[in-house]
Amino acid sequence: MQRLLLSLSLALTPGMGLAQDFATGMAAAQAGDFTTALREWTPLAEQGSAAAQANLGHSFFEARV
Repeated sequence: MQRLLLSLSLALTPGMGLAQDFATGMAAAQAGDFTTALREWTPLAEQGSAAAQANLGHSFFEARV
């Protein structure tokens, strides 16, 4: 399931650099490094990446921030 979501997220994220940043954030989140994940996803979300926005939202929901 996670591989499917990652694949879809990468497909929906425009630009190769953005996809790499998204993947870096995903790897960090899976390793429990949420500081890095947020640092990678925040600029992408601000640029309109729906996948990054969704992951940020999920992260904040889970953290109850």
